[in-house]
Amino acid sequence: MNQKTASLLCGSLLLFAIDRFTKAWALSLGAEWVVNNYLSYGLVFNRGINWGLFNSTESLPFMLLTVAIGIVITGLMIMAIGAAKEGKSIVGYLLIITGAFSNFIDRLFYGGVIDFIVVWFGDWSWPAFNVADAAILLGIGFLIWDQLKR
Repeated sequence: MNQKTASLLCGSLLLFAIDRFTKAWALSLGAEWVVNNYLSYGLVFNRGINWGLFNSTESLPFMLLTVAIGIVITGLMIMAIGAAKEGKSIVGYLLIITGAFSNFIDRLFYGGVIDFIVVWFGDWSWPAFNVADAAILLGIGFLIWDQLKR
């Protein structure tokens, strides 16, 4: 393993630790509270994917989605290994894998993903999210950027 790959893996571990820490912190806070006019805290257990898509209170859809997410994570790992062997950037893959894996752990241990960051402006608000969700979105951006550069 070269130094660049080792650094990226250390960065992934740090991101994973930050996400786990912030989720534990969010669980300990309890009640909702407003930070400022644009940011608030509101704990949500999301049983769907990012932004509450495919959210279901039923067990079967939740389990099927969880299995599908596990398969996608595995596929992304395989793709990242292939990209690394070809000397391509794996930053996007690592961001997505790290975020998705941390959210996967939530699904297994809490029955839903711990979302708690709420960004809003006036009457409009973005669905609750977490650090892992932000990493996934950033990772998708990196993959799109890599494709556009070619």
